[in-house]
Amino acid sequence: MKEYKSRRTFVPSQWDEITEIMIHKIVAAFSEMNIEQLVELLDEEIEYEDLGKWRFLSLIKKQFAEFKKQGDTYLLKDPSQCMGCSFGTFGFVFRGNRSKRKWSLVFKVEDGELVDIYECNMMLGHHMEDKTEPSGDLPF
Repeated sequence: MKEYKSRRTFVPSQWDEITEIMIHKIVAAFSEMNIEQLVELLDEEIEYEDLGKWRFLSLIKKQFAEFKKQGDTYLLKDPSQCMGCSFGTFGFVFRGNRSKRKWSLVFKVEDGELVDIYECNMMLGHHMEDKTEPSGDLPF
């Protein structure tokens, strides 16, 4: 089993090679705020965020517009994981290149296939801080 290492997070990969390539393409489209590329990459049969593909894309387009309104031309991405209801599920924290505004998405994979993409309100590095590294502060 492969592991992806970011600064403080190890994320075990249950992806097959094709799923991994597809997720990297989708993440690149999010980073480039390229809605046309997402139209081509997202599966018509999957209900993303409990919505059909087209309604989900409509929400994504609104998010991209907000980032662009704040002067962002692309989104930086950091691998992360959910620390809440989908504990340990892999995702990304996207951050505007100028505004530094953050947006967290979980990429849910089951049996080697991407089955959902949805917003996460408890993503490590965005809404939640990593408490596993010592801060240097004394506990008393």
